[in-house]
Amino acid sequence: MPQDSAPFGPFVVRPASGPDLWLALPPAALPAGTERTAVVRFGHAAAVAELKRLRGPGARRVVAASPALLGTLGLWPGARLFALRDGGILRFGPLIGIATAGPARRMRALLEAFARLRPDVPFAVFDLRDVDWARLRVPALVWTERGPRSAAVPLPDVVYNKIPSRRLEQKLEREGIIDRWYALSRAPIVNASYFHKWDVYLDLIAYPEIRPNLPETILAPDEADVADLLARHRRVYLKPAEGAKGRGIIRLDRDGPEIVARFYLGGRPRLRRVTSLRRFLRQAFPPGRLRSYIAQQGIPLIAEGGRPVDFRLHLAKGEDGRWHPIVLAAKVAGEAGVTTHLAYGGRLDDAGAVLGRHFGEQAVGLRLALLQFGRAVAEKLEHATGQPLIELGLDLGVDEDGRLWLFEANAKPGQAAFGRDRHLVRLRRFKLIAALIRLAGFPAGASGEKKEGPA
Repeated sequence: MPQDSAPFGPFVVRPASGPDLWLALPPAALPAGTERTAVVRFGHAAAVAELKRLRGPGARRVVAASPALLGTLGLWPGARLFALRDGGILRFGPLIGIATAGPARRMRALLEAFARLRPDVPFAVFDLRDVDWARLRVPALVWTERGPRSAAVPLPDVVYNKIPSRRLEQKLEREGIIDRWYALSRAPIVNASYFHKWDVYLDLIAYPEIRPNLPETILAPDEADVADLLARHRRVYLKPAEGAKGRGIIRLDRDGPEIVARFYLGGRPRLRRVTSLRRFLRQAFPPGRLRSYIAQQGIPLIAEGGRPVDFRLHLAKGEDGRWHPIVLAAKVAGEAGVTTHLAYGGRLDDAGAVLGRHFGEQAVGLRLALLQFGRAVAEKLEHATGQPLIELGLDLGVDEDGRLWLFEANAKPGQAAFGRDRHLVRLRRFKLIAALIRLAGFPAGASGEKKEGPA
């Protein structure tokens, strides 16, 4: 079979009667002079099949396969996919896996959203713990013309990690499931793990062009560390090193002889004035608890109504393998001024408008600088971590002098910064799918990004 880097399709898979392993293709996918047998591959499954040519009305968009071949490949009737010729191998796909740890039905909404956006690409949601390592198959939830159905599918070409919590992810790592995947599968796991705040700091501080924009940070601080940061910067944030969504954050401000502590307790903002840092830390943290925290230099950020403002930059990759900004949103802190997270009273605002109110004509340049800085951070993080990344959420800041800062990077960003903008949600998903198709080894013709993607 001649090598051809351009994919054919998309096609709909139809079952056909008959024994043996055979496959019928449209004439365009099986030109004259093509070998009549080929290795056919779908995900990690492969079989040698006899090739036939389809004829008649509708043949251009259909592939027909014998029941034996469908079973061997783990293909389900009604699947829509592309075909890619490469030497003696005919690849169907790309089969994109969505990995979770729990019932696949919990990811039904995401599966449906992806499938409706790209009905010509097969997606499969599965629990990594359910993999049959002897057969390299896994029970999964797939999407068909009639909606979701269960199917035993081969291991996919690429895996989008949607394990819902850090705890579950670490449990799979302890059980050796992730190591076994990499040992027995050729499929990359994309956005493979949650970030640890200290690891991100160490990764990025090694780059001279990023280092000046990182707040001073200390892992497992003791009283002396916190006191020193307060003396030099007058504001310190104590954050769980593996925390998320603003939980557990404490803000400390030096105010003359007193220290003002701001935090949330029971979902409500609290403020305490203390004269003894030692006493406060002992009351706030059980013995050893600070070892799981970082202390971070507080930055005099621009503020709205006295409440600090930071910026969430959501980046996603496309088929070109480059980082694209999806949204840059300003986030104004809640009543306590501890965090800008929406769950703690923060609110969204237009980034351009906020910058304009503080910096006037310089706002356009600052907005562009935030986007460029965010791209640089994403590129450096991907290089430093050595794992394929296709989306990132960055928490950035601008101080009163117009200096840019990076506070956190999130490998599993949510969509809160999108507000109710469905176009942004669709754009993000479209970019992610295009990037997954690329990582699956299918060329740009299968991504649909140039032809169908949002502007």
